[in-house]
Amino acid sequence: PGTDERLKRARETGRPGLMRASFTAESANEVSAQKGEVIIVKRKQPLMDIAGWLLVVRGADGRSGLIPESFVVLSSCVVMRRTSVTSGEGELVAQEGQRLWLLPVAAPPGWSECWLSGRRGVLPTASLQPLPEGEWAIADSEEEIAAVAGTD
Repeated sequence: PGTDERLKRARETGRPGLMRASFTAESANEVSAQKGEVIIVKRKQPLMDIAGWLLVVRGADGRSGLIPESFVVLSSCVVMRRTSVTSGEGELVAQEGQRLWLLPVAAPPGWSECWLSGRRGVLPTASLQPLPEGEWAIADSEEEIAAVAGTD
């Protein structure tokens, strides 16, 4: 698939994370990312001999590759308790029952910074219900994962 399609699919199916430090790629199967950048984790489980690495897509440009797990703080999944209506700049609109990601960053009191299908913004904390860790899924073919990881 093309970069735009791959980025769209990753935003819809992957788990966002936030870079806790900048990482500079040292090989062709790695991808560089800056501190504070949102990346999308496509695969968290170890792939053969690359334990400790995550297969990610950069949220900014759709480039994919490996990043050390220690550089990433993963988001947690939440569900909307009630529909939100945006009333200010930087706020997200989400429907009751919709799943989204709570980003691990500070937000103004009473608000939480979230990620929804490639959009980043705030929502009232009281409207969010945490979901158990196993309630999120990452969907990619083993062939695509092997190609990006350089293990095919």
